[in-house]
Amino acid sequence: MKEVFISGNHPQLGNWKPNALSLVNQGGIFYGKLTIPEHYPLQFKVTLGDWFHAEVFEDGKERPNRNLIGQGRMVDIHVENFRVRSFHPKPKTASSNIRYHYDFYSEGFDNYRNLAVYLPPQYFTEPESRFPVLYALDGNNLFDRATSTFGEEWKLDETLATVFLKGELPPWIVVGIYNTDKRTQEYLACDHGKAHRFAEFFLNTIKPLIDEQYRTLSDRNHTAILGSSFGGNFALFSMYQIPGVFSRFAAMSPALWRDNYCLNNLLKGSPPKLPHRLWIDMGDREGWDDSAVEFKNGVQDVEHAYEILRRSGIPATSLKKYIHRGGIHHESSWGERAGEVLKFLLPLSKTQQRWGKGKVHLRQSTEEDAKESEPVGNGKRDSFF
Repeated sequence: MKEVFISGNHPQLGNWKPNALSLVNQGGIFYGKLTIPEHYPLQFKVTLGDWFHAEVFEDGKERPNRNLIGQGRMVDIHVENFRVRSFHPKPKTASSNIRYHYDFYSEGFDNYRNLAVYLPPQYFTEPESRFPVLYALDGNNLFDRATSTFGEEWKLDETLATVFLKGELPPWIVVGIYNTDKRTQEYLACDHGKAHRFAEFFLNTIKPLIDEQYRTLSDRNHTAILGSSFGGNFALFSMYQIPGVFSRFAAMSPALWRDNYCLNNLLKGSPPKLPHRLWIDMGDREGWDDSAVEFKNGVQDVEHAYEILRRSGIPATSLKKYIHRGGIHHESSWGERAGEVLKFLLPLSKTQQRWGKGKVHLRQSTEEDAKESEPVGNGKRDSFF
């Protein structure tokens, strides 16, 4: 064993960069030094340099994140086994109607990321139609086990295919924006976070590319954003930072506790543009095992944030709070409830409902559709959804 690393939820550990802190081998025992604030709720794992070779239990089963509260002392760690996937890579599970844009450069962060673009079946059968767009953060975890950070995906492409087939959802393009080793800086706004810079990157670079290369309905009314955990924080932040871009927001298991709940201060103000739809949720088992302990009060945090959002002027008909019974802080739980999120966030219009299941297609708004739109702010509608 030549090199061993520690990765975790702290900048010195690369914010989950798999080869962040290199340990020194002294006679077969690996040592490393990490300075963290007292009482900091550290989560970490030991790796051999990538997530294909992260520590697991002796029998090869997935090991939850390790937890440690900063106390200024030496800690001994025994690693039972490492995942071995060199000769058995994760099989690709993404649908064939996903298009990829590789090594997409961000000047503001000086890094690269991929984009995965899910195209609904109607995109190919209705060449004259244009489609609304849902932008989803942590896009590498949405469609494909082969690209997911921890070996689990949302199976969002399978969920979309199911709801489209049942006629429960109008067809949307879904753009998965991959995360990077600067994920914490990119998604969080407080405590030296750079979410404002990520918002600029999205507004000036990602969205123009998608609107140029795909048949999109590019206005605010037909543009939505979804994120989980830190990504949920960014979804809420974007409602205030770039209000003219999105009208529909989903914050799944947001890390509201981060930076002494500073995001709540932002939520207390009325959004510059009221959302058409805002979903906020939490699993009631998040933080109750030995991982994601910071989310143990997540249900109370979401309930408090919901009340703040109600007082900020968002109509009750536009706002949905959901507690996932048995839900944990994991891709499997987010994927399990993704269908319900999408049906609330991107509902069928009354006109589309009258057409019946299996007869959903998309076209430009009509005067009749406009009358059916949900009220926004002053009660006027600007969408047929």
